[in-house]
Amino acid sequence: MFETKEIIPEKRKKRFYNILMGYWIVVPVFYFLMFFLLNAGADQSFQEILSENLTATINILVLSMNLIGAYILYATEFSERKKGGISDVVLKFSIAQQLILGNFVGAIFSFLAFNELVENPLLTEKEQLTERPIKAKNKKGIIILQIALIVLSLGIAIVNWRISNAA
Repeated sequence: MFETKEIIPEKRKKRFYNILMGYWIVVPVFYFLMFFLLNAGADQSFQEILSENLTATINILVLSMNLIGAYILYATEFSERKKGGISDVVLKFSIAQQLILGNFVGAIFSFLAFNELVENPLLTEKEQLTERPIKAKNKKGIIILQIALIVLSLGIAIVNWRISNAA
């Protein structure tokens, strides 16, 4: 009559995690493509364009940081994509970083991806056998990288603020 049910670990949802990775990859690729196509006919080198146009330089730097974040999310081992794992730390830092840079869409996706992390993800056999380069032993290095990205983001935010006030 009274049955005890076995506790089954939650199946890992990864909808916003994948959307965030896609967003951080597609937007920079699109920007770089448009940047190079629009400046292909110019008689200036890439270095001259970047040295004359500070806004383009800042945008390329910000988008490169997003590509770094996408790589970290992608390369994180499946067992570390949980609360308390490496993905948890990366997403917490990325929420702050995206807000500092004024990228509210990225901050929202980071928050939603953070909220869908579970305590104990149920991994498929394929995920258990897949080797990824970022493991639990790399957590300290990832935290240092995230702090460096936050500091760089603060510098970029200050430069953007000074540019907007100078105009």
